[in-house]
Amino acid sequence: MNNEEKILAMLEALNSKVDRQGEQLSKHGEQLAKQGEQLAYLTERVDEIDTRSLRSAVLLETEIARDIRLVYEGQELLKQKMETLAPKDRVEALESDVAMMKDVIKLMRLEINELKKAQ
Repeated sequence: MNNEEKILAMLEALNSKVDRQGEQLSKHGEQLAKQGEQLAYLTERVDEIDTRSLRSAVLLETEIARDIRLVYEGQELLKQKMETLAPKDRVEALESDVAMMKDVIKLMRLEINELKKAQ
């Protein structure tokens, strides 16, 4: 084997190696393209989540805080109303007094009717 043949054999070996590396680079390029697409998709999803979380934060700051304030104000109003109401034991005492007065009035009415009949 002379030098030219050796050189040609080496060139063929190098060409086949370069071809294989070119194929591998091509595969890597495809994989990078797929990963780029996936990254773009993930970035889009993160942006959507960020937008939703921002809306949720605004909702929490406005509506929920307002609702909590309204509940607190309602409690304050109820507390004021409760302070103006008569205590339960006093109401019960008044009920028993009213029942007794009804009985007395009924007896008085009966006595008045008897007195009218007697006249």
